[in-house]
Amino acid sequence: MSSEITSFRHQIDAAINSFPHMRSSRETSLAHTNLQRAFMWLGESLKASGSPTPYVNSSNPANATIEAQADHTDNTLLPRWQTIDQTQTARVKDFRNYLEQLIQNFRQWKESSESAGPHYAACVQTSFMALIEAKCWLGWELNRIKKEKEGLNTNLTQVPAMSLPL
Repeated sequence: MSSEITSFRHQIDAAINSFPHMRSSRETSLAHTNLQRAFMWLGESLKASGSPTPYVNSSNPANATIEAQADHTDNTLLPRWQTIDQTQTARVKDFRNYLEQLIQNFRQWKESSESAGPHYAACVQTSFMALIEAKCWLGWELNRIKKEKEGLNTNLTQVPAMSLPL
């Protein structure tokens, strides 16, 4: 059980590490946040399954030690992206494809694995939903890109409501 969770955490972390190779936007920031949530909730599922915490000093203010992030990898999606068009659109579409494959694998694993109890199941489900939300936010990013390409400025200063008096 924990080896599969660790594998998913590595795959999610590689996705998280890929954001510096994309243009920044509100939508990509929200996708990033949801991938962090997916990663964290899988960590909570490990805890709920009885795995020992890798952060033994994290609640002790008398100890200056800060443990390294568990299940961190330096991998990114950049090797995948070197074979596609070097555009934000292509990267977002490939990122969504990567997440869709991860979601499908996660769904299959989730449905066939044994639960370690209700808290564990809730943590796994929350992680799963965060993965889906990350993919959805990248869909919103595609819409933002489309509007930008069409010359529709999505800058808040252009929104009609900005002229309302405070």
